[in-house]
Amino acid sequence: MVHVRQKHHATPVFTVPHCLIQDTTDPTIRCPMDLTQSNDQPTFSPTVDDNIDDNPDVNCNPASGSSFAVGQSTEVTCTVTDNVDNSASCMFDITIGMSVNRNCPLKNEHELLKISG
Repeated sequence: MVHVRQKHHATPVFTVPHCLIQDTTDPTIRCPMDLTQSNDQPTFSPTVDDNIDDNPDVNCNPASGSSFAVGQSTEVTCTVTDNVDNSASCMFDITIGMSVNRNCPLKNEHELLKISG
């Protein structure tokens, strides 16, 4: 409650209830585009924003920097939650390709294919 006083009066003249801002708006989250790379521990971070909470919680599963399986595509789900439990999610895929050692003594890519499968 906010008490409004007239100048030189000790008691409130009238009382006004506090304005309560009710946050019913979900935060926004934007995931990176699908990633394809040879590093099996990629780092990434979604872009988030909220109309009230300056520092909403962001969680991705699997987390940035986790080990990802080589040769497979893995779906990553990221969720942002603000301080009153409004939330939003986004998804993207990470594919870890096999890296080729260019110093390998093979003569050409056909020999690599014979060896790998």
